[in-house]
Amino acid sequence: MTTVFGSINIDLVQRTPHFPAPGETVLCDSYELVPGSKGANQALAAARAGASTAMIGRVGWDLFAEMALRDLRKIGVDVTCVRQSIRHTASVQVADDGENAIVVSSGANQVVTANQAPDSMFTPDTTVLLQMDVPVNGKLGVPAARPWRCPLHYPQRRAHRLCPR
Repeated sequence: MTTVFGSINIDLVQRTPHFPAPGETVLCDSYELVPGSKGANQALAAARAGASTAMIGRVGWDLFAEMALRDLRKIGVDVTCVRQSIRHTASVQVADDGENAIVVSSGANQVVTANQAPDSMFTPDTTVLLQMDVPVNGKLGVPAARPWRCPLHYPQRRAHRLCPR
């Protein structure tokens, strides 16, 4: 089992000729609403690779919630540990040269807790994927403190915050 403890967003994507300078308005032809975020993308990738996958996260009490979970459910990700709470989204501007700028309204992603899932969900055969879009250290209860006895994977450049040497 692969369990992802992480973010779930709907991204508002706008393609622009360039990023606006302070005070400038830049017009674009359209926008897209796209399911995204590092956590949900990890869950989709694990499920597409054939892993039995579960997601622990939060979505808002808004119209984006079902859209955010649709692709996860469709591919077979277990979303029974996803809860609803305050709204959140991300605004992504993509310039013609491919560069992007992202503004995230974290909302529900900041109130995800490990208590959303029963300890029985975590066994030695479970791999837990983490990323820093959710407050892992504070909300997960410092992973080593939970009696999970399963591998935890998170970005190495920030791992020292969770497991100091």
